Amino acid sequence: MKLLSNFIAKSDRLLRSNRPKELLSWSLILFCVAVVVGFFAAWVTHIVASIGLITAGTVLAGVALLLFGLVVFPVGIIHGVGIWFGLF
Repeated sequence: MKLLSNFIAKSDRLLRSNRPKELLSWSLILFCVAVVVGFFAAWVTHIVASIGLITAGTVLAGVALLLFGLVVFPVGIIHGVGIWFGLF
């Protein structure tokens, strides 16, 4: 019984300390970094797929998609994620 009461007391002290706030801030930072890296990877996927269209012979569509995705980067990100999931 004493072991359980010690565990509860330590848990209570931990929850009342600043650690959950620090953990939340680090988790949020890591999540944001992962999202940015994912967006960049999707954009690079868009560029590679557009170059693949150009080399496959669909020059006009490939160049248009490439330029539009480079200028309006959310289009490139959506296209890249769509390629990952097999939508495009």
